[in-house]
Amino acid sequence: MGVDIEELDSSSRTPLLHAIEKLHVSICILLLEKGASVAAWKALTSGMTYTEMLQLLDPSAVSLQMHDVVNAGDKSVLQLLSLMEVRDTEGWTPLASAAFSNNEALCEFLVEKGCSLYLNTEQKEQLKPKLSLRIHNAAWHGHKTALQLLLDMGADINERDPDRKTALLQAVSDNHLSCVKILIERGANATISDRSGNVLHYAAWISAGSEMMKFLLGQVVEARDHWQHSAS
Repeated sequence: MGVDIEELDSSSRTPLLHAIEKLHVSICILLLEKGASVAAWKALTSGMTYTEMLQLLDPSAVSLQMHDVVNAGDKSVLQLLSLMEVRDTEGWTPLASAAFSNNEALCEFLVEKGCSLYLNTEQKEQLKPKLSLRIHNAAWHGHKTALQLLLDMGADINERDPDRKTALLQAVSDNHLSCVKILIERGANATISDRSGNVLHYAAWISAGSEMMKFLLGQVVEARDHWQHSAS
């Protein structure tokens, strides 16, 4: 038989509220990780700046931007910052920064915990210029969660790198079928070629790439035939 983590005592307080009142942040983190409601935590931090929140969670933190916190990899702190919908002074949220840093494990963790990008249209426009070639990096490593998040943030799906390669060509050349499927589903232009050819050329060169070729033949070639038929 389990104990209700949200049970109220005689003063109508939950364990989390007691921990918050005493500013026992480590206990707050433990309770929140076990599913305690974040509402009380948000009430505690309401009106705080990013720096104030970060120092509350980690007193040793001094003037760290979100990328620094992401690179440090403290999942609990990043989860709490995300649940509070925090942005640093440059506009980055924990999940956005994790995607930018191509930290797939952290992206998966935060998404699993129900965290979001928490970016409105204006904020996406602010960050968009900083996303150049980030989806190429995600496609190269086969990081499908980071790839989807970067696309959600407004990354240019058909952007070319210095070698004229798109993220789709990169994903095909490295045989990351999951990333190829995401890019095709999100509207990547499969007809773009670089100096080495198109997606079918790259798929033909892949060792044990029959599944990749099968998918592309079903998606790209059929789509091309449909366009030609529609144009006739």
